[in-house]
Amino acid sequence: MSEPQLLPQLLSIADFCREFKTSRSNVYCMIRDRTLRAVKVGKMTRIRRLDAEAWAASLPPAGRSKRKPTAKPAATKKPGKKPPQRTPASISAARDSTRSMSSMRE
Repeated sequence: MSEPQLLPQLLSIADFCREFKTSRSNVYCMIRDRTLRAVKVGKMTRIRRLDAEAWAASLPPAGRSKRKPTAKPAATKKPGKKPPQRTPASISAARDSTRSMSSMRE
């Protein structure tokens, strides 16, 4: 007979990422946001297997998205339509028109 395990089973961040198919940065974000519990063992961050399984159980079922489809597709740029270029002549013309408007007010 084997003795029951006294210490809880701990996963390293790399083990958790491998097992639950997520990125390391995502794991640290979840720990920071407190959606995933972690413990420090010296300088190492570990995740208890029970906490990992509780996190996995809290996820929505696979294949279902909470996002609603958008009513219309995102706007796309039409090829060949470019905004007009501002040339020095157009800039000075715009400046002159604002000057003439201010002289009309006086």
